[in-house]
Amino acid sequence: MKTQDMTRLISAAMLLIAAAGASAAGPVDVTAPTPVSAALAGDIDAASLARAQQKLAHAVQVANYFAASATAEGLNDRWRGEMVNALMQSPERTFDQVQATPNVRDALALAGTLSLTNAKAEAGTAKDLGDTGGDLTYIPLASPCRIVDTRPTSGGTGTLAPGVARNFSFTNSNTSQGGSGCTPFAGYVGGGVPGAAAVNITVIGGATAPAGAFLQAYPGGGSTTTSWLNFGPGQIIANEGVLGISSTYVFTLKASATVDAIVDVFGSFVRPHATALECVTATSTSSFLGIVAASCSAGYTLTGGGCKSSSITDHTYEAFPSSATSFGCGFWPENGQTIGTTLTAYATCCRTPGRTE
Repeated sequence: MKTQDMTRLISAAMLLIAAAGASAAGPVDVTAPTPVSAALAGDIDAASLARAQQKLAHAVQVANYFAASATAEGLNDRWRGEMVNALMQSPERTFDQVQATPNVRDALALAGTLSLTNAKAEAGTAKDLGDTGGDLTYIPLASPCRIVDTRPTSGGTGTLAPGVARNFSFTNSNTSQGGSGCTPFAGYVGGGVPGAAAVNITVIGGATAPAGAFLQAYPGGGSTTTSWLNFGPGQIIANEGVLGISSTYVFTLKASATVDAIVDVFGSFVRPHATALECVTATSTSSFLGIVAASCSAGYTLTGGGCKSSSITDHTYEAFPSSATSFGCGFWPENGQTIGTTLTAYATCCRTPGRTE
């Protein structure tokens, strides 16, 4: 999945807001990633997404480490998004290797190389970035997708009122909620249903908001006791994290004080889903008496097999698994006769192909 088209900073949403006409009142802050949203719906468990959130936080931390280098080298804002998405497609054990590079350009090059190497190495297996047992797959978007903007000028459904839970959707028809009409989950390779999204949520606090006001974000139909971010009067503040999605692609925003909210999606996590087995048949034929075995190729597991001879007169043959990857056939003549025949072993070999997004 290409990341070079990422055009917005993940951790600098205030630049996006300014470009979109947000109020400049109050300081602009970017907070550290918060814990994953609670009350996760569907078949993604909280532990899986918590690990995904941990990895995202680590990726953002590595990117932040190079902020000064990026400024000194005059890079445009998209470098951060490119680095975070490249890191999210690489094993977390490689993050220290990226951070050890001398400057942001070298770090970007190494992160990109590692993400491509990881994709090739894991072709044919589940490319998991959240939980090995859950087959949770991270997919970056080619460019961020704005799906919510509650500001009155955005054409959305209006400012969030204190204590009122509002539902929003990740569907493509998001202009009615102030979105840009983009399609956040289009074009997935290998299919799969998104169960969570990597999002950046920005708030613009109302003038009457008390210090320590907070915004909550969680899957539709669920609940949470945690805050996505805190804000004060007139404050513009942004925070990225992993937001769980209900089975109908709905999530909820709820604030303790009057506030406008903007939600941009920059990646997503595909739900675990069944993948059909990929099966092939291996054969081996012998024209002499004895044992013949058909073996599976590397990466495949033996699931069955059989034997066949060109004649069954005055001889017997026996099928037996030779190992976890091969199927053998034994061939013996009866009554002391020598039988001029052939014996073929068949091995049914299967693997789980996984997804190679």
